[in-house]
Amino acid sequence: MLALTEAISVGGDTDSIGAILGGWLGARHGESGLPGQLIARIHDGPFGPSHLRDLAGCLVEKREWRDCAVPGYSVTAATARNLALYPVILGHGLRRLVPF
Repeated sequence: MLALTEAISVGGDTDSIGAILGGWLGARHGESGLPGQLIARIHDGPFGPSHLRDLAGCLVEKREWRDCAVPGYSVTAATARNLALYPVILGHGLRRLVPF
C-alpha cells in the first residue's frame, strides 16, 4: 500500500505508474493491498471498482473450476465515457507539446 501511495506522490507519469503498480498489488494482495481512500475516489462507471470486484470474483470461480457469469458492461456507457474523455486526453497531449 505504501508503495502505491509513494509512487503516485512522486509526480511525473503517475497515472501509468499507478495503474501498473496498482495492478500488480491488486493481483498479489487483492483489494486489501490497495489504499482504500484511493479506491473510494474512483468513479464507479462501466469499468469501475464494482465491475472489477465482480470480474475478480469470476476469476476466482474459474480458478476453482466453477462456472460463473462473466460480468458485462454497458457499451453505451463505455462509449459515452470514452467520448467525454477524448478532449481531456487530447488537451493533455497538446499541453505536453508546449515547452514551458
